[in-house]
Amino acid sequence: MLNDDVIRFFQKVDTSGTCWLWRNYKNDDGYGVVRNRRLGRMDLAHRVVWEMVYGLIPEKLSVLHKCDVRHCVNPTHLFLGTHQDNMDDMVSKGRASRKARTNGVINGQAKLSETDILDIREYYGLGKALQKELARIYNIQQSQVSRIVTGARWNHVQEGLQ
Repeated sequence: MLNDDVIRFFQKVDTSGTCWLWRNYKNDDGYGVVRNRRLGRMDLAHRVVWEMVYGLIPEKLSVLHKCDVRHCVNPTHLFLGTHQDNMDDMVSKGRASRKARTNGVINGQAKLSETDILDIREYYGLGKALQKELARIYNIQQSQVSRIVTGARWNHVQEGLQ
């Protein structure tokens, strides 16, 4: 018999097409969001379904979409990769806008990528990490994290670039 959590999860998914679309709450970036009972906090739906099907996500890896549909939770459309894998995938599929390529990353002094910026905003916005923790992880100052999450810096990085 299926676990009640799995049943509840899939009641919020439209499986009628190739992409299985999350029909419940989505964050500002268009990713499905659900409570991860194992972690005791909100998490991205595609990460939760990965863990249901394949097991824990190794540290420093992300769950990426082959289909590029942010609210797709079809496990066959997901794969594990690094931030660099995600950036390479974005560029290879032409999803990096001209504006994004001419700001930030092209600057020889930039420490962060557009993916890093989106991840910082996501983790902070979902309460997954404090600004101080993100600063340590990304080797930047907490004040820079603050400017990123408020949009005072890297404001050219918007939803849809990833």
